Amino acid sequence: MDAFAALGPLRDRPEIDRDRIGVIGFSYGAMAALRTASTRYRRAAGIPGFRAVVSVYPVCVSPRPDWPASVRERLTNLYGDVETPTLVLIGGADTDTPSVAANCEAAVARLRAARRPVDIKIYPSAGHAFDQSWNLNAQATADAIQTTLAFYRRNLRAE
Repeated sequence: MDAFAALGPLRDRPEIDRDRIGVIGFSYGAMAALRTASTRYRRAAGIPGFRAVVSVYPVCVSPRPDWPASVRERLTNLYGDVETPTLVLIGGADTDTPSVAANCEAAVARLRAARRPVDIKIYPSAGHAFDQSWNLNAQATADAIQTTLAFYRRNLRAE
């Protein structure tokens, strides 16, 4: 809801095209960004949503099917009602949670089969926070920047 709260004042600024605002989040922020792509969350916010979502090394779905339902719900961030063009960028060697990249990949595959506007790019040798100095994967970082810019150019262009 914080992302939507920030969107309202952004839309009111005269120098910003109110219909061409995207969001990007990293790690925990990436999980919040995924939720902004959900129809359910956008409707709860009561305002038009973002035009494009980029989520960098998130937890897409709960990593443990044996956890209580309430915990799995809190750890699921990529919902079946995605309506906003969404891009997930994640390291294949991310060990932040068990099988995080594989879980995201499977969730994205299910959503794409349902014709939802979501895509994923996995960087096989990159870990969590692959753009940070303490865990830097320069190749993945450079590609993620270019991939993000291309995604935004496609989805935030004027119609």
